[in-house]
Amino acid sequence: MSDALRRFTVPGHAGEIASTGPTTAETDLWNGGGPVFVTVASDGMSVRNQTLQGHPLHDGYVERSIFRGRNGGTWVLTKGTGTNSSWFYGIANQLLGPLIFRDLNRQMSSYINQKYCNRK
Repeated sequence: MSDALRRFTVPGHAGEIASTGPTTAETDLWNGGGPVFVTVASDGMSVRNQTLQGHPLHDGYVERSIFRGRNGGTWVLTKGTGTNSSWFYGIANQLLGPLIFRDLNRQMSSYINQKYCNRK
């Protein structure tokens, strides 16, 4: 399951396997995105995206963890916090940030269903 989380970690890079280090989050919602530093846990079951100087939502982070439930289902917990450069970005982050990560979750769910459950 860690490969699924690592493939759907950074907006704009769906399907690419993330590793610890700098990259660029890309999304149409933030004028192209900006630099982030990704940290992948040693077990691959959690990741952290830390926004860097030059990202519209600097200074903040998003942490994502993937879990297997008792019923065999897969769960992803996404949480984030930070300060924004302006009130506008703060409001935009609250409204659009969840949409960005829900879209990553939707893509991840499709990937998991195809790879592990033989469903399309």
